Amino acid sequence: EETWLLNNLRIPCFYFPYYPQDPVLGRLLAVRRKRQESPSQGILMLTNFKNPQAIKGATHLIAAWRKQLLSRTWGPLLVAGFQSEKAFPADLFDHDVRLLGTLENDRLDELMSQVAACLCYQENGSGALTRIRELLIADVPVLANSHAARSYHNLRGVIEFAGLDGLGEALERLNELTGDIPV
Repeated sequence: EETWLLNNLRIPCFYFPYYPQDPVLGRLLAVRRKRQESPSQGILMLTNFKNPQAIKGATHLIAAWRKQLLSRTWGPLLVAGFQSEKAFPADLFDHDVRLLGTLENDRLDELMSQVAACLCYQENGSGALTRIRELLIADVPVLANSHAARSYHNLRGVIEFAGLDGLGEALERLNELTGDIPV
């Protein structure tokens, strides 16, 4: 979505949508097949220690999860991602929010095949989240605030919410999703 700004500043650019190639695509399609065999439960949030914007957003989302008592309905929020175990204080986690930390691909794929959805939340930053495209290919519904959902607006499988106050309502909309998310 930043292309409009860059083009207006006379910096020639174009948007080239991300689509994974093998072996990543093969892994995601395998997760898709496996999701059809197993019940979905739990909400996953992926974050990355090397991205300060992602950690800030994840911290705010964890606080909102607790404040809104969302674990009562949706179970614990599962937090995973590259070196995420280094990003947060240990006392941030308990039975309502669980830290899984860095996961090998096999464990991440297993987790994606089981969760009801994945949360993406960012308050600032640029670029499109490639993670959203990958989750959709894997048939994992995505709950994303408007900033995180940039470049993915109005796609089937993406439930967009304006701010953290709308998180509970967005989770309820998961029940309205029917059928497969297009690859």
